Amino acid sequence: MQALGHHQLGDNGIAKSPAQHLSVHRSPERGGDVEITHSAEQSLHEALAVLELLRREQVVDATTYIARRDEIGGSIARYGQYTMHFSELEHACRMAWRNSGTVPGA
Repeated sequence: MQALGHHQLGDNGIAKSPAQHLSVHRSPERGGDVEITHSAEQSLHEALAVLELLRREQVVDATTYIARRDEIGGSIARYGQYTMHFSELEHACRMAWRNSGTVPGA
């Protein structure tokens, strides 16, 4: 695995682009195909940002937020990924539709 970046700022103090938070993996099981993934740190940051938005929009309450935050953190630490619950995915789809510039009448 070749890490392309793990910090928000480069050595010169300039913010790194999102692409610099990606990792490249060569998968022998897939004939050496290259798989590009987020770093666990970036995945956790993005997952918690979505969870915080769900809390602010009252999709999850404070107790559920804390439990889910711990569950997401543990899953990403162990597996490098997590699975969204249906209600999280459903609301994320609604947010995407609501914020889409292609929605007629928006």
